[in-house]
Amino acid sequence: AYAKLDRAKVMWLPSIQSGFNYRRRDGNYQDVQGAIVDVNLNSFNYGLGAGAVAAGSPSQPGIVARFHLADALFLPKAAEKTAWARQHAASATLNQQLLNGGVAYIDLLEAYQDAEIIAAAVQRTSDLVELTENFAEAGEGLKSDADRTATELSLLQTRQLAVRERQLVASTRLARVLSIPMTSSILPQDTVAVPLEMMTQASDEPSLISTGLATRPELK
Repeated sequence: AYAKLDRAKVMWLPSIQSGFNYRRRDGNYQDVQGAIVDVNLNSFNYGLGAGAVAAGSPSQPGIVARFHLADALFLPKAAEKTAWARQHAASATLNQQLLNGGVAYIDLLEAYQDAEIIAAAVQRTSDLVELTENFAEAGEGLKSDADRTATELSLLQTRQLAVRERQLVASTRLARVLSIPMTSSILPQDTVAVPLEMMTQASDEPSLISTGLATRPELK
């Protein structure tokens, strides 16, 4: 867009054309009175312009400017507005990519948090399975309680595999947003998701609307 703006600004500048023209004739020809004339002539022209024949002027001028006056006046203005809009479109694209990257990172962090919770639940349920089985073998508890606890452990282990899958999917999605090769899993640096305070909660609605309009480049 800015290149088109530069071109529109200089469209009124003339073009410089250089060239040469060579003409030669050997032999006879008949003049207007009917006499046969033996001629041997040649001419050579070079410099700005081209197409000179005999003593005539070059048919292609050396300096020429071809443009519409309205285009020379108004195209730079239109190109300037277009470049201004494209710049805001680029800013909007950058903001969108930052948003996509932030959301993908939060999804990755959430998957790792769920993995920690499921891992703790699996560990505690494993201890409970061992305890209920010991009580059942000693006759102090029911075998059905031990079976239900073992079933609960199996369900938690299945959820643990699903959370691991979520980790890989979230890692791949974040790598795609960041345009980096997915050679290994991405690990979040944070331990918990902390909310970011973009605006104070005491802000009134008119100020929020004006701030939103001022910081939304795609609206321009």
